[in-house]
Amino acid sequence: MKKRPTKLTTNLALLCLALLVGGVIVEVVLRVDGRYDDLTADNFVPSAAIWDRAPNDRQSQRHPDLGYRVPLIYNDIGLRNHAGVGTSHIEAFKGRIVGFFGDSFTENRRVDDTFTFTSLLQKSVDPDRTLILNFGVDGYGLDQSYLKYTSFTQRTVDHVFYVFFRNDLQNLYETQLFDFSDADRINPRPRETAWYVAILQRLHITYLLIESYARLQALRHGSDAAGGDFVQDAANVGQRLFSRDRARDNRYHARPEVGMAGNLLSGAPSERTVQWAANFRRLLEIWRKRVEDDGGELIVVVLPHENGSAVARALFASSFKGRVMFLEDHFAGDFNGYLFANNPHWNEAGNLIAAGAIGRWGDGDYWRFDESRFTSLEAEIRTRIRSLYSKK
Repeated sequence: MKKRPTKLTTNLALLCLALLVGGVIVEVVLRVDGRYDDLTADNFVPSAAIWDRAPNDRQSQRHPDLGYRVPLIYNDIGLRNHAGVGTSHIEAFKGRIVGFFGDSFTENRRVDDTFTFTSLLQKSVDPDRTLILNFGVDGYGLDQSYLKYTSFTQRTVDHVFYVFFRNDLQNLYETQLFDFSDADRINPRPRETAWYVAILQRLHITYLLIESYARLQALRHGSDAAGGDFVQDAANVGQRLFSRDRARDNRYHARPEVGMAGNLLSGAPSERTVQWAANFRRLLEIWRKRVEDDGGELIVVVLPHENGSAVARALFASSFKGRVMFLEDHFAGDFNGYLFANNPHWNEAGNLIAAGAIGRWGDGDYWRFDESRFTSLEAEIRTRIRSLYSKK
């Protein structure tokens, strides 16, 4: 005689079905709403640095303040392309190669390429003598930027500019791509990505759950839940969750208000912070030596965002004398005035200030910065920015 399902089994089956149907409905509603479109369309591919941009890719991202879709074009080695430059051009170029490495402030996905500081800098130098390449990737820290450098084999990068953000110390701890326990060398950790990652990072409901969790954490720890950029938090947490693999435990230990950078500046940093600050210095020194062995030079550009300069001074500035540029010295007034109203990244005006500051700082040593050309370009860009925002 066929055994009948118990009431508990039936109820569990109905519950699972209800959750599935409810999840499908929520997913459909979120897709129509579009608030997570940029996150689900953020096309990452697996790499030694956990994620990277796909080669020859075309994407778009919503402008945080104006709402239009910003076109994003990547060349045949996955670099954001602002000059129609691919491998063949890079390999044949006879002048200096200048590479900017860093996170979202470097990649600049939220502004049209016309306004990115790397594009503006390229237009202000002699194109026959200097080629500016943008190696930035959203969410990258020091270790990932270092791996991005080592994976570039097309040409020697004569001048490597690492754009430092205060979160980079925290990122090094979270990703833990290297084992620092060996005093003589750092060893890469093996990776084995879980199969479900590709599915989860394409579902809108995934980011809804992450955002909801971030809001609950903010309320729990007494921060201003109403004023937080929780969609950005969802992006940051999502990248780290999706970067986890079976070869490592969960490395995401941070609470937004108790990060390592703040702890480093507290006057009484924890043993963990001291240890990872030492690891940071060690990896930065390894990168510098690698660049110099390759015939290049490593320079650090420090973003003024959220006490970034203070963190840099505590971490590495004393050992990088003459090779550290503090952008805070070039922004008049509050740096926050150069950020989007609806996103904590710099806007078109911030990129313009950065391009001029970096261009003048490196003039003579790293490129020939044409002041008259930049002055003309600056006037044109400011007019275009006013035009853009007047349509808002």
